[in-house]
Amino acid sequence: MNPNPIIERLADLRRFLVRQIDGSPETRSRDQSVTAHISAVDAASTFIELDDLSKTIWFDAAVQLPDDETTVLISLDDGEVWTGYVDGDQWLYVSGDPMAAKVTHWQHLPCPPLRVAA
Repeated sequence: MNPNPIIERLADLRRFLVRQIDGSPETRSRDQSVTAHISAVDAASTFIELDDLSKTIWFDAAVQLPDDETTVLISLDDGEVWTGYVDGDQWLYVSGDPMAAKVTHWQHLPCPPLRVAA
């Protein structure tokens, strides 16, 4: 089971759409429309999965930095993980204090929990 409820809902929608295709000549136009909707659902699912994945990747701070003043998770050369942000060429803790240890990697903060209607 995918932990993202949106992906689960899209999978349910895809299964429903697939069941709507009957392949008869009389419903060919409708089947083509349903097939287009299935493609759109697949594209949306892929986009969401890639977006979720990008939020779990640790970026090498020597190669790529986050946008200025964007709060991120940071990994320091001493092995500790904190929240902080970069301002120009200076890494700061969320409190605004400068970091003495070297930032080796950073990662986007996770998304907040989704509220799924009951």
